[in-house]
Amino acid sequence: MKRIRVGKKQFLGIKIPNLISQSFFALVIKLLAVMVGFLTNVYLARTLGASGSGAYYFALTVITFCATIGALGCENIILKFVAIKVKVKGYSEIRSAVSFVFYRSAVFSLAVALIVMLALIAFKGKVDPALHLMLFKTLYIIPFFTLCILLGGVLRGLGEVVFAVAVPNAFPQILALLLMLGLVPVFNATGAAYALSISYVLVASISVYFVFKKINIRFFEAIKKNLQSAEKSKIKSAGFQLLIFNLVLQVNQWFSIVFLGFISTSEVVGTYSAAAKTAGLISVFLVAINTVVA
Repeated sequence: MKRIRVGKKQFLGIKIPNLISQSFFALVIKLLAVMVGFLTNVYLARTLGASGSGAYYFALTVITFCATIGALGCENIILKFVAIKVKVKGYSEIRSAVSFVFYRSAVFSLAVALIVMLALIAFKGKVDPALHLMLFKTLYIIPFFTLCILLGGVLRGLGEVVFAVAVPNAFPQILALLLMLGLVPVFNATGAAYALSISYVLVASISVYFVFKKINIRFFEAIKKNLQSAEKSKIKSAGFQLLIFNLVLQVNQWFSIVFLGFISTSEVVGTYSAAAKTAGLISVFLVAINTVVA
């Protein structure tokens, strides 16, 4: 670990002015994401009632959980890998690692989505119909959400901290809310599902194009890029350990909503979600700074 060099105004190898500015913008985006999420809940509660907002956030919670599993813990691995290789201009290795992680996670997240679909069929009639229907209509978002999570890691490794914070959550949530303003009055709860789906598909597609262009990967040739077996093994093993850590760390955020969805109604889930979104404002400041330092 590098020492603090007061004369050069550096901390952990990061220039303090850059740390402050990046933390500020990351904080603004995190605050924006949380506020947009809260406003979405308020809007859905006013237009669809507690049942509609509860169904929306139940589906979003399950999708987030599945997308985290689909990423296989590689968002932090690819962050460190890209950050190290950028310093030594190892762009070929970056392209290979990004391709390997993206396509591996895309296939795995599709498998996770299929498993959830089979579970929904098996539990039909045992879960609130509004929750069941909303989740069934949004399942195909899981691979796109997974890509957004991985893109956040790649962008942070490339030094694009602001975009790294925005891509996984802020951009999709803002776009989803804007789409809901037009779709929900026409299609009701189905409009919310359409808005969520379109937002993640668009953000993931545009972000993949941006990242591939930035590191010079041609989309149809990306799958041909290969890593050495030793590097693949390191990514797999380290990613699995981080996946377990992430699930343990965040399970308290997901379990409550999913558990309520299985034992209660969508109205209860909607009421609880509003309270949880408000309480989530507390952690925004620390998360913004930790994102930059990481």
